[in-house]
Amino acid sequence: MTTVASRVASICELIDDLTAGTTLSARRVAAISAMIDEVAQGRRRRTTRKRRMGNSRCYEQVCTLGGGTFGVVVKARHRATGQTVAVKTLRSLPTQESVGELLREACFMAACSGHPSLVALRGVVRTPGTKGCRDYFLVMEYVGRNLCQVLLERIERGDRPFPEADVRCIVRQLLAGAETMHRNGVVHRDIKPENILVAQHNGSGGNIVKIGDYGLALSTTEQEDGTAGTRHYMAPEVLLEKPDRDTRVDLWSIGCVMAELLTGKTLFKGADKADQLHKIFDVLGVPGERASGPAFNSPVLGEEVQLWRARQRSAAGPKNRLRKLFPKALLSKEGFEVLRGLLTCNPLRRLDAAAALRLPWFADTGVMPVTAVPTPRPGC
Repeated sequence: MTTVASRVASICELIDDLTAGTTLSARRVAAISAMIDEVAQGRRRRTTRKRRMGNSRCYEQVCTLGGGTFGVVVKARHRATGQTVAVKTLRSLPTQESVGELLREACFMAACSGHPSLVALRGVVRTPGTKGCRDYFLVMEYVGRNLCQVLLERIERGDRPFPEADVRCIVRQLLAGAETMHRNGVVHRDIKPENILVAQHNGSGGNIVKIGDYGLALSTTEQEDGTAGTRHYMAPEVLLEKPDRDTRVDLWSIGCVMAELLTGKTLFKGADKADQLHKIFDVLGVPGERASGPAFNSPVLGEEVQLWRARQRSAAGPKNRLRKLFPKALLSKEGFEVLRGLLTCNPLRRLDAAAALRLPWFADTGVMPVTAVPTPRPGC
């Protein structure tokens, strides 16, 4: 475990203990915020002087960018410097638990700060003068539209989805970001086009993508439970609620994103968990008991998996149809090697980020820009 990963794990444990056992006072939040800043800066503070948190009133709202279960993200501008940022606000009246979740997300972003393919943390700020559980805000780098919006705009204009060259550059950036994230002890758990932001770089003619929204992330030391994430991008072991999941759930999600960029359509679009797993196995085949080992020994949907496996034995034709959906005219041999390695049902045989980046498809793509992103429409 790296130093950053160890620090992230200890801060998350502290946040959880304080949230569950005591009052998460403004002083404690400020202290945790200082620890998070240290993670982002890569060093410990040398002074014990009391740290004052930033003031949310230093920012003026420009427009609303989007919202989710836990909060709303707005575009804002710093009144003194003019810097444009994105600010996440808590959707409802803040509770001790919601403030804890905001601090956890800030900690995960801090661990990933500095990587060009990961949205950077700017800090945690509060509204002064409020009592009890104060209003806290997560300030982060403003990037731009998300990849889902960009893809839909291309299709609406009558363009084909992203060509292979651009998909290669996008996937390379996602894998590089995931490799850093995982090395620093963070598993995202919700990588999807809506959580991938596209940055425009005027002058260079290129664009970069960044993974954002760490609201469902965990430290790699924490035990997983349930099915956190977005169903259409969930790995089989998540759908089966396997407790021993690891960072490779993110690699499956990146594989799903890669497929969607090539075709413009969600690859596996199930109506519920069982239907989602069935759609995965319909394309990739049901792993045999010997090949999958304990990976699919789960009380959740266990009977269904056995039934699908029995039907597969009696069916004619190839068990894995992925290449049929992505023929050579759409995806080269080298590109398919990456897609197949990411969309491997058995997590023990699935590529991790570092291994995927070593494959031939990514040779000579270190500085290649993505040039197929359209100019944004006026407004937010």
